[in-house]
Amino acid sequence: MRALRAPLQRRENASIDTALAFAVCALVLLVLSNAYPLVAMQVNGSSRDTTLIGAALGFYAQGFESLAALVFTTTWSLRCCRSSRSCTY
Repeated sequence: MRALRAPLQRRENASIDTALAFAVCALVLLVLSNAYPLVAMQVNGSSRDTTLIGAALGFYAQGFESLAALVFTTTWSLRCCRSSRSCTY
């Protein structure tokens, strides 16, 4: 079987409209992810729905500093990383 060694191709006719559509979609998703609760925690028999930042603060208040730091770091570092061009996956 012959191996294909063709380079990946990028569309040459990608317009500013495409980039603008992706940027608006990302902004909407960012607002929704921060506005609506994504995490449900049960502590001492009570339930609480919260956002990711609220979850990090809740973990910190309960004495789980390392877990709070992990949640906070991954929440914000991935957002910053996705917005910069220097980050590669």
